[in-house]
Amino acid sequence: MKNILLDTSIVTDARLTFKDLMMVILQALIAKLAACLTLVLEAMDTAIALSGKMKGWESIGKRGRVIITLYGIEIRYRRRGYRREVEGKVEYRYPLDEKLGLREGERFCPLVQSIAIALATKMTYREAAEFMRHYLLVSVSHQEIHRWVQEAGKAREEEQKEKEEGVYQRGEKVEGEGSAEVVVIEADELRVARQRQKGKKIEIKLGTLHEGWEKEAPGSDRVRLKGKSCWGGVMEGERFWERGSIIFHSRYDEEKVKCQLINGDGANWIKQGKEYFPKAHIYLDRFHRNKALKVALGFAPGLLEEAHRAKAARGPCCFKVDPF
Repeated sequence: MKNILLDTSIVTDARLTFKDLMMVILQALIAKLAACLTLVLEAMDTAIALSGKMKGWESIGKRGRVIITLYGIEIRYRRRGYRREVEGKVEYRYPLDEKLGLREGERFCPLVQSIAIALATKMTYREAAEFMRHYLLVSVSHQEIHRWVQEAGKAREEEQKEKEEGVYQRGEKVEGEGSAEVVVIEADELRVARQRQKGKKIEIKLGTLHEGWEKEAPGSDRVRLKGKSCWGGVMEGERFWERGSIIFHSRYDEEKVKCQLINGDGANWIKQGKEYFPKAHIYLDRFHRNKALKVALGFAPGLLEEAHRAKAARGPCCFKVDPF
């Protein structure tokens, strides 16, 4: 402990709280971890140099790099760079950075980026940046977090496109092994106005696949979706259902799913899901179901009330899209 808490003026301060003490210890421990990591990184760089993998490349010597991690700790290390000329064009490489997945010019470690991206899915970019600064002592701007989210989204989109091309262009098979009593596929569309632009709104299609509802905890009145997977984006109906089909078949053996339901507002692009899930039953969601009933039976309150009683008696999924 003496090697960690070197600043006795801090730990003997009468105003020191438990939170302060925890932060002092955490920062000291992470600083020591960073020093150890520097040694490991430079040993890895030497191993790469001795492996012969960079044969044909000219060494340009070692260059320093600084990566910022949690609690504002800086990891400093030196690694070898290489270059070669191909058809009059000079290429440069830092194989250690490539091995670690560190992009050129990036100042923050992947762990910091991962935490910031996760926070940005729950709050605004500014709030995420403030959380990082206040609790993790990482001074990152909201613009930088926005960039990380965009890059992560682009990488995820490329990954999804590769899967879709594999299945629908190259004929690759996707075979899941899961089973379920019921799989519910909910689809909807959100129209968003363009910033500083007039005209047609952006149409974002959203899909959620789940196995029904379950309690968040024993005895709790709150429920959550069971086995939830989500997808979506600015895309046509065909591509939307292609992606949803891949997600479904990656998780399940279709023969082991007893019931498939597609739930939505009855739009034509939602009905298109039947082409990709031929065994599925298509239903109106609660809002549009009640709206359809009111349009059809609003002239006769008694019949409307009887229809709602019948619906309640048969369960929540008793009105198909097709009859309306």
